[in-house]
Amino acid sequence: MDPNVPGPKLAALTTLWQTYAVYQGDLSVRLHALHAKYAHDIGQIYGYKGKFIKGPFYRGWALFGTGHFSERNEEKHRIARNRIASIYSLNNILLLESQCDTCSSVLFQKLDELAEKSAITDVSGILAAYAYDCMARLGFGETLGFLSDEMKAKNAIYELSKAQRTMVILGTMTTINWFSSFRPIVKIVLKLLGRKGPALFLTYAQTYVQERMRLRTDDPFRYEQHKDLLNQFLEHGHTGNDLIRGNGITMGKELSIQEIIKNCIALFMAGADTTSATMIAFLRFVYAHPPSLVSLRKEIDDAVREGRITLPLSYSGSKTLPFYNACLKEAMRLNPVIGMPLQRVVPKGGFQIDGDFYPEGTCIGMVPQEVHTDPSIFGDDANTWNPNRWLSGNKNELERYNLTLKPGYGLGNILVYLIALLFKIIARETISTAEYIAPGEIRGTWLPRALPIRTGRRPTITWFPVPHRQINQLASTVQTEKINQTLRNVLEEKEAMVELRRSEHETHLQGLFVKKEVLASNEGPIKTRRECYGEIAHIHSGFDFSFHVILSPQDCKQVIDKGEGWGERHSCSGRLKGLPKEYLLIYAPRTQTELDVVTDIVRAGADFLSGQPACEV
Repeated sequence: MDPNVPGPKLAALTTLWQTYAVYQGDLSVRLHALHAKYAHDIGQIYGYKGKFIKGPFYRGWALFGTGHFSERNEEKHRIARNRIASIYSLNNILLLESQCDTCSSVLFQKLDELAEKSAITDVSGILAAYAYDCMARLGFGETLGFLSDEMKAKNAIYELSKAQRTMVILGTMTTINWFSSFRPIVKIVLKLLGRKGPALFLTYAQTYVQERMRLRTDDPFRYEQHKDLLNQFLEHGHTGNDLIRGNGITMGKELSIQEIIKNCIALFMAGADTTSATMIAFLRFVYAHPPSLVSLRKEIDDAVREGRITLPLSYSGSKTLPFYNACLKEAMRLNPVIGMPLQRVVPKGGFQIDGDFYPEGTCIGMVPQEVHTDPSIFGDDANTWNPNRWLSGNKNELERYNLTLKPGYGLGNILVYLIALLFKIIARETISTAEYIAPGEIRGTWLPRALPIRTGRRPTITWFPVPHRQINQLASTVQTEKINQTLRNVLEEKEAMVELRRSEHETHLQGLFVKKEVLASNEGPIKTRRECYGEIAHIHSGFDFSFHVILSPQDCKQVIDKGEGWGERHSCSGRLKGLPKEYLLIYAPRTQTELDVVTDIVRAGADFLSGQPACEV
């Protein structure tokens, strides 16, 4: 809080104006007005060299102990998310997709029965019950029975929503929320929330975990039959008493039982809540716009008749329905699942954004709704329903829409999308360089000269890992023609050891590779070379003209750390097959001088992977 920071006068004194707005239920309206008057592009604060830590808002979500969402210590958060990254990968989630088929059958049967009665029905309540039952099936292999017991579902979900509102209110009290470290106050708050709110879902989670652990000991065969997330959590866990009794996030490789329980609670309090909100928004918008409903029904009917899809709709089937996906994206755009600014704290020394200086300790954040309805991105109809915007023939414009939205907006199936969304939360920090200086790493630089300072700030990069692109500071048309020649120019210089062929990572693009005989050799960085299939670099031609390049660890550090940086790591680097930790995004060169530097970076990647001597060790 500082009187010199642009904003309402009351905000310079206290955050209680936010608390009151949440209590009144009109915070989004107030934030929209403030955004129109004072807005800055502050997307750079999320991941800016790890300096902007989470704000006090997150303390309000630590009533059951610190978890992934509420953990403000970056190192603990990194360790915790790394341990479960593979569990929340899209490929793994897709293996569990059929778990929801039983819930879908019950849902359709219930809707058919209601349709026969021609009764006025609260569809939102039914969809919410469906979402919670689906999450329970994915997590524990059985439902909560919400679809079959309407009153049970209504009471539990209502109490949970009240509890979530309470936690948001507590989180906004950043000027007085010292309560989070004072356990007697926490106990009072939990008592006020009662057993019907989050404590109910805590009970569910504890019961499931205890029963499954008992089953693992007493009946290993039946235990192995469970194909759900809980079994995977337990396989990542540790049975030692030190960790079973542990509270909070441990620093080892294994999950403590407390962490497993918190991950189970997150399935309900994050996964189910956001899933139901998105499904409800999707139906509300489609039914409120009859032309969209007619087009959607025709697309689905045609696809079923032609045998392209079956019902219930699968993730792979959903990808064949362009208008369905357009409606889904538009619903997510107009109804983002996150309504609060994701608060960050300005680090020591302060920070300047768009000409305004923000003092150390200032809490700042960005509201997704304002990004999604920005006229400079989506045009004059940014606030209106228009799924056809996603079907335009302008490839550059369409990809820009996709990149501006939240992670995973192109995934199609709502349920799969929202679980896959968690993968970004646990993804790696994109400008961390700690791994590149670890003992045992390859030493030396293959860059012919020290990198100069790249002018300006880092560009804004997509929130999600695939496709990995930048969405501003784009190269001019004249410059892109020169950029497209970069790989060929390097090929001509080093034709004895490199070649051009289809990229392994983005098959619609050309990639620069070491030759097969070099790939098979036992000289140079063998592990890295084989992990990336020998691919040195590719250019994202047709949109942002950024590069993906493999470099030596020391060169990776220089590219990321030099000034504001010439690039950053992929959020999945070192995590997914084919993406070693040396896999970097290099920002699109805007000038000839920058292109010369980027060309040197590509040359360095070619020399490193092909086993040439370093320029300097």
